[in-house]
Amino acid sequence: MDAKFWNSDFTKFFDKLQPYAENGTRKYDDLNYSHENFYELVTFGLTWTSDKDFKLRVISEILHTHESIDNWKNLLITKALKSLTNEDFVASKYYQDIYQDLLWLCQNGNIPAHIYVILNLITLLDTQTVQQCLERLPESLIKSDCTLIQAIPHYIKQDSNLVSVIKRIVLKSPFLWRNGIEKKGMTIGYSFIDITGISNQIDFTATEMEVLWEKMKVSLYQIKEVCNNQREEESTFFINHFATLLDEMKSFIESNTFKAISPKEYDEIYNEIISLRVSVASNACHSIYDLLIRDETSDAISMLVDIKPEIRFPKYQGEYILLANKLVLMKSQHLNSCMNHFSWIVDSYSEYIPQDIFKSLLEFILIAYEPYFNGKQNWNLPFAKKEDFESGLIKIYSVFKKWGGINVFWQSYKPRFINH
Repeated sequence: MDAKFWNSDFTKFFDKLQPYAENGTRKYDDLNYSHENFYELVTFGLTWTSDKDFKLRVISEILHTHESIDNWKNLLITKALKSLTNEDFVASKYYQDIYQDLLWLCQNGNIPAHIYVILNLITLLDTQTVQQCLERLPESLIKSDCTLIQAIPHYIKQDSNLVSVIKRIVLKSPFLWRNGIEKKGMTIGYSFIDITGISNQIDFTATEMEVLWEKMKVSLYQIKEVCNNQREEESTFFINHFATLLDEMKSFIESNTFKAISPKEYDEIYNEIISLRVSVASNACHSIYDLLIRDETSDAISMLVDIKPEIRFPKYQGEYILLANKLVLMKSQHLNSCMNHFSWIVDSYSEYIPQDIFKSLLEFILIAYEPYFNGKQNWNLPFAKKEDFESGLIKIYSVFKKWGGINVFWQSYKPRFINH
């Protein structure tokens, strides 16, 4: 339904609910609303209402509550910002009040929620005001909040005094590579620093990068130990939380240079990260081979994509043989994914593939599907698209031919289902 039909009613409802009154005095109990329904109604309506004047009034009124601004009020501001432009703010009758209250926060904000609001409305401020605001923040405030640690580097100049402060905080932060593993068990719902994002904004020295590397290794090997000790009957709930941290590790070492780390150590750690990331891909510590055997092939392929080409076949040759056999036998509910990935790998990275092993496998695949393209067999493969297989088989034949293989049918085959 177009918002113009409910804007007015929502505005009245919103005011009656008093959603940014102090916690404990909000009026949803009076209207027999559950907490969940109240929050969902308020955030949805504030996001999608087309009444920009109302949105700006809400932002202005929240900012005017000054020191009582909390995470909930910050959330309301972020929802109200949907579809608003700087021009909307400047043209609004609330602009001067908004601007002055924002300056008040810059000068007096002393909890993370205050700084979140400033950063969410940062386009209304000039660069110097932002720098002064962030540089006055006590180190104790910044280091207490994971979000602030990773947000502030995006808004400070390289010559700011805050650069050294942020680096010092990051290198000593408990949020750095935090995996939730503790002596008495594990913690869920934990946060860890987006160190890749920070390192894209701030230049760390070679020595500092080595510290980040060594602390990453500690966290990585803790994760490995938990995975190795995981019993099959145990819940794998906690292990799934490692996936995003392992992704962060992978991203970090791919996007940075480590002058103090040998190429051998780099490759060992990179391979360890990939191996562990594969382990947690399917809610348990299973290998890619296990996933392929159980025909959780899409999960297996998503992990194979991440592996560096030069180590793919020395380390995962068996997995690719199994993938090729799935294609020959046509035994997978993910047959289309098998063909798309296998033909892409063969076409893109043939120089890494051992010909003595895979040349015959390519031939078997070409022979297996020939009847489906020479008119002798109807296409009755429920988990495969003929146009994708045609494209994949053409790629496979191209490499097979390059390796000295001969197949009379595919040599003269003209594509009918794809465009070239």
